[in-house]
Amino acid sequence: MKPPDEQFQRGHFNAKSILIKYAEIDESLHYWLPLTGIMFKFKSDIQSQAFTSCVVACFT
Repeated sequence: MKPPDEQFQRGHFNAKSILIKYAEIDESLHYWLPLTGIMFKFKSDIQSQAFTSCVVACFT
């Protein structure tokens, strides 16, 4: 079993990779990173919920 820090880093990297691939697949997706935090604009609530779940898992 890997140490907790390594598990977190690996999971964090994997989640970021998934987010990047998701953004590349959906070319009409618009997102921006304001100084106060991360905000995303989506075409539909379903995409928003799925992506937000991924972001929460990635950054918590």
